Amino acid sequence: MNIKFKSTFCEQWRRAFGIVLWGDPPEVSKWKSLFLTGAVVVTIGIPFVTFYQAMPYQGQIPPETSYAKNFGKVIFENEKRGFKNYIVADFIRNDGRKFRLLGNSINLSEIKEWVDRNPDKDIYVEGFSLRNGSGLFWIAFASTKNGYVLVSREKRSRSLAIRREQFGPVMWWLYACFAAPLWLLSLNNIRKVRNSMDS
Repeated sequence: MNIKFKSTFCEQWRRAFGIVLWGDPPEVSKWKSLFLTGAVVVTIGIPFVTFYQAMPYQGQIPPETSYAKNFGKVIFENEKRGFKNYIVADFIRNDGRKFRLLGNSINLSEIKEWVDRNPDKDIYVEGFSLRNGSGLFWIAFASTKNGYVLVSREKRSRSLAIRREQFGPVMWWLYACFAAPLWLLSLNNIRKVRNSMDS
């Protein structure tokens, strides 16, 4: 009897899930179906998004690879890609060699603020190229010539560790912000449909 009850209970929830997912018009609105479809798609899609976003940050990092240590200027400028403008940053060493930075005015805000106030002054940078030398340049430490720290090694190390983690805090933050609300709405809708089967 208990097994039969559990089987019936699970079957009712399975049917209710299907009704909401496929949006059977007499029983559920299209919005409820869209919420559940969105919950399923977002749940499956988020790991792919975080995996893709973490790819540029992969490769060897110190001490497996060495730091490049140089004086130069960090230049922020707009770059047009299609119909949109993106803010990009370059580190130009005093010998003229140019490195495209992995970062922009948002996650390099301390450097950007100092550069805006001192556009003609050099800064000291320690960094390395990601993806085993084939990727963009990551600033691991930056200071002014007189030793004022613009970004510390500890802060940049934490920032890089978070971005390198393919299935870490960023993924769970996306789940909490996007997947969880959709599932809460959808489970409530499924519950209502399931309860209507008893009436």
